[in-house]
Amino acid sequence: PLTTGTEPVPRPGESARTVPIAQFLLAESDFAAGRNEEALKGFLDIAYAAPDDERKGFVWMRVGELLLNRGEFEKALEAVDRAVFLSRARFIALSAMDLKLRIYQKMDWSNEARQVAGYLIDQKYVNAYVPSLLALMARADAKSGKIAGSLALYRKAVAATADSEE
Repeated sequence: PLTTGTEPVPRPGESARTVPIAQFLLAESDFAAGRNEEALKGFLDIAYAAPDDERKGFVWMRVGELLLNRGEFEKALEAVDRAVFLSRARFIALSAMDLKLRIYQKMDWSNEARQVAGYLIDQKYVNAYVPSLLALMARADAKSGKIAGSLALYRKAVAATADSEE
């Protein structure tokens, strides 16, 4: 929504209600301070009480990060899926996909991680370190017996490393 004065102006078809900023800032400060339980409670309160809008995608991404830190991988994946669904901002959606990649790696789901890594490369995600993602894809291929593909990806990773150092 656009802001004129102190009241937000909703886009056509949007609710005038948005994510409560004070509650969000409190949860975000708890997150930054490492108070994970308080941050998770604050973000979940926002996630379930506030109306769905694009800012809520970031809230669900934070929930996913906190659940990943707790080792609750399935719940973290659900949160990340909601973040991707609600985010209109390309960077937030790709950041959520990057989080999904980290969750898949923790769960040792190589094929799923490989797909997400390829997607992040294809989308030219600004925070992606291409050589690392290519190496991840190569390991996944090697694990599933695709040796020729794996070697090709390792070659690409080495070439990308050389390109990034120039």
